[in-house]
Amino acid sequence: MSDVAADMPDVLHGASGEAVRVETHTEPGLWSCRIDPGEFESALLNLMLNARDAMPQGGTVTVSMTNARLGPAEAKALELAPGDYVRVDVADTGAGMSPEILAHAFEPYFTTKDVGKGSGLGLSQVLGFTKQSGGSLVVDSRPGRGTTVSLLFPRDDGSEPAETPRRMATLAEGRESV
Repeated sequence: MSDVAADMPDVLHGASGEAVRVETHTEPGLWSCRIDPGEFESALLNLMLNARDAMPQGGTVTVSMTNARLGPAEAKALELAPGDYVRVDVADTGAGMSPEILAHAFEPYFTTKDVGKGSGLGLSQVLGFTKQSGGSLVVDSRPGRGTTVSLLFPRDDGSEPAETPRRMATLAEGRESV
């Protein structure tokens, strides 16, 4: 696991609270992808905080990183090009979301939390980061069955990006470029 992902268990455990168990899994041979390490950490923290809040009595959050090959139909549904992606799943055993709430969950300032408990910007920031990184996001949530948020990032083909963000990291190999 890369330097970017290696520190995540400690960061996630710190944000999860005592009642939430955190599990992390990384597929051996995980492909590389270029992402901003600070934005990646922020996205995972936002997802962890939402998962924690969805499990006030405790539960489990599982963060998995795997390789994913998208065919034409699946890629089209996600508004991506067919090809290879690194998939990061954040799954919780919490309350889940109704279809009505899920329809608004990624809108800026939308929140189901009490006043002062959240800004409603976390999920919109996760979506923005994922799209900025050339990827896509999928949510599977059902009331009483928890939520899984899947982030898909394009596999790094080794070529130089057209635009280089101020700092990027490559998952799986721990490389950083400026």
